[in-house]
Amino acid sequence: MKYGSLLFSFLISASFFAQDASTESSKLFLDLHAGGRIGGVHSEYSKGAPGLHVDAGLGYMLSPIWGLKGSLGYDQLSSSGEVNGLNIDDKSMSLRANLEAVANISADRGITEKKMNYMFHVGLGLASQFHSAYKDSLEVSGADLSDPLIKGNDDMLSIMCGFTPQFKISDVIFLEADLSLIFLPMADGVYDKLIEVRQVKSMNVFLNPSVGISIHL
Repeated sequence: MKYGSLLFSFLISASFFAQDASTESSKLFLDLHAGGRIGGVHSEYSKGAPGLHVDAGLGYMLSPIWGLKGSLGYDQLSSSGEVNGLNIDDKSMSLRANLEAVANISADRGITEKKMNYMFHVGLGLASQFHSAYKDSLEVSGADLSDPLIKGNDDMLSIMCGFTPQFKISDVIFLEADLSLIFLPMADGVYDKLIEVRQVKSMNVFLNPSVGISIHL
């Protein structure tokens, strides 16, 4: 956490120094968001809870309207339920990587100076649920971890779209609020596998409201 805070402080400081060298925003940008995760398919015997969400993206605007971005996202998954008279708290996490197309749907090709931008993004990638307790139980039982990609994980596709209003602080710094919808087809049952192991393919759907910052490097 200490090194992360130092890096973040360095980026903020560098961005303010960079203002004197440029009169318009750089095409290269870094997005950092934190918020919540709502949704996901949990057991019918459990009560799901919202969780933490964070994401980061590095992108490049190819024109005033269109750009590309690579993004990484983390979602915390938790629920609680009763199994054989025992109360169980199930915790795991989901990580995703997406390649996204970015569109500034409010772009006016630089004709006027504006404080607000309205960005839309859509992407495709891969996601994986890391459930260490469930993976340990498979290994103890001697199960053959022959699943593709990350062994013992629940791997799935990641399809996403989102809307991001931006408020311009300077040519370098933009404050953002993001609302993204994440579709995760090919999920291997519910996400709380300590409470119920349901080997039926399903689709997790996450809603990620978050706030953050965009730094034009």
